[in-house]
Amino acid sequence: LGVPLIVEMTEQDSARYEGKGLTWSQKLLRKLHRWHEKNLNWLCDHLVVISHKLYDYYKHRILGDRLSLVPIIVDFARFRHLNGKPSLPMRVGYIGSFGAKDGVPGIIEAFQQARASFPDLRLRLIGHADEAASEQLHHAAYQASGVEFIGQVFYRNIPDYLYSCDLLVVNRPDTAYANYGFPTKLGEYLATGRPALVTNVGDVKQYLTNDK
Repeated sequence: LGVPLIVEMTEQDSARYEGKGLTWSQKLLRKLHRWHEKNLNWLCDHLVVISHKLYDYYKHRILGDRLSLVPIIVDFARFRHLNGKPSLPMRVGYIGSFGAKDGVPGIIEAFQQARASFPDLRLRLIGHADEAASEQLHHAAYQASGVEFIGQVFYRNIPDYLYSCDLLVVNRPDTAYANYGFPTKLGEYLATGRPALVTNVGDVKQYLTNDK
């Protein structure tokens, strides 16, 4: 139609299906994603990627000057009203999805171990969970041990929810799929001024230094 098409890639979808034991539908999806990635040069006019690893993956596939790396972007105006300190008890926070690449079960496990030393500690989980994850998070054992599952919240309220926490956590596992992407939540974490505890996966080392 002669209309320029710009595509933004925040993940490498074919890397989602790793290892052995894949179902036939997963193998089919992996083939389709690989075909799409191979032919993206002919399917779009410009490609925007979120991470250095995605850039390296596509720099030999996208011909000409039609590839850009644009990292996470944060609207700091949304965070300017934040002030004061969170009230007791101390709270650890996470926002995002609850898929395999997000490591939420590991966050819960570490939190439960931390409660042995800090029995009043609380964990606030914010975001979308599918039916299986939601059922697990609502389990009485988690509720009794100080885990609070908020679910999805309005976009305008996210800065306040994050700011109400003393520590914000990202626990991405070191997998190919996680390395190609980047946790956009991290930009909002840092915009609150609260400490962030983040696994060193993908582009995290481009922006953060340990203990700083």
